Amino acid sequence: MTRIKNVRNTTKFKRSIKAISPVIATLLMIAIAVVSSLVVYAWVSGYMGFQTTKAGKEIQLQSFALDNSNKLHVYVQNVGQGIVTINAAYVNDSFQNITPDSNYPDNGLPEGKTADITVAGTYNTNDKLNIKVTTTDGTFMTTIGKVTSSSSGSIVNYNIVVTNPAGSHGTITPAGTTSYAAGSTPSFTITPDVGYHIASVTTNAGAQALTSPYVFPALSADGTLTATFAANTPLTLTLRPNGVGNAAELDHTGTQNYLAVDETVADGTTSYVSRSSSSTGFYTDTYAIEDTSATGTINYVKIYAVCNYDGGTATPHARTVLRVSGTDYYGYDTTAITSTWSTISTTYNTNPAGGNWDWAAINALQSGVDLYRTSNGGTIRCTQVYVEVNYTP
Repeated sequence: MTRIKNVRNTTKFKRSIKAISPVIATLLMIAIAVVSSLVVYAWVSGYMGFQTTKAGKEIQLQSFALDNSNKLHVYVQNVGQGIVTINAAYVNDSFQNITPDSNYPDNGLPEGKTADITVAGTYNTNDKLNIKVTTTDGTFMTTIGKVTSSSSGSIVNYNIVVTNPAGSHGTITPAGTTSYAAGSTPSFTITPDVGYHIASVTTNAGAQALTSPYVFPALSADGTLTATFAANTPLTLTLRPNGVGNAAELDHTGTQNYLAVDETVADGTTSYVSRSSSSTGFYTDTYAIEDTSATGTINYVKIYAVCNYDGGTATPHARTVLRVSGTDYYGYDTTAITSTWSTISTTYNTNPAGGNWDWAAINALQSGVDLYRTSNGGTIRCTQVYVEVNYTP
């Protein structure tokens, strides 16, 4: 009886196993499908993310041909967004060195521009070529076709001859004679010497805009480029007192000595510095002057003082004072100062402290006046002091 019962239980267990197996199989299939979907999604997401980094970058190979020397030229246009940098070329799956377009020597190609790159290798007319050009960010373009030569009219080179008159005071780069492919737009840098500017730019088409770089229109013939240069017109900068200097030995109207001599137009006895005591000898005032941000070659510095003398029987004198690097340098006017307002001046072609003038020295200058009188009465006055800097931009 017990044996029969065991047999029945075994049979019942086997039947339950057979009933569960289809459920497990179904669950396993679902799990496999979910995992596969996740793997595919991850791959697609990664691919799309990679492609997004290339968004906006695109080049096209417009054409290719042999020039007169049987060198292979490939014309690559940037048809995307932003600069692309060409870094390699493959011909029939073989890597070849490239020579950049002279207009884009670093192979950086701006939007919309076409570069003429020269590809190394030996090629013949009618060779069938598979050409691939790549950029540093992974963008590439492939084209297949038969190579043509310049003799068939597919590519033509034109020469541009650059000339400069003797003693022209400037340069054009590149100089001499340079060959460019038809349709290209080569540019030239025109650089005047210091103190000069571009006076004219002329090509075989006539006068051109005074720009640097100068860009030729698309070439369809040989051309010439000539530039002339002219000296800049010297300018004069006037600097007036704007602060107290190192010396203040003169009497003055108003609150500060420099305010008595800083006017643009001399105002006579309205404001002035003066000396009227019975003491004999020179007495000095110096004043800080305005700073400047001017640039260029300084030709000379000239200091002016406007003076007169009133009363007495003395023969007074006045002289300018220029304080440079802590030292006072005096000019001298041999004409006696009279009751008529007169202008005295001293010119310094070079820095009296040594060497040529520079703008740091100009900004550190002090201007001033030195008044002399005897003990015979009267008053000697100075109503205006200023400095002129003559320079060529």
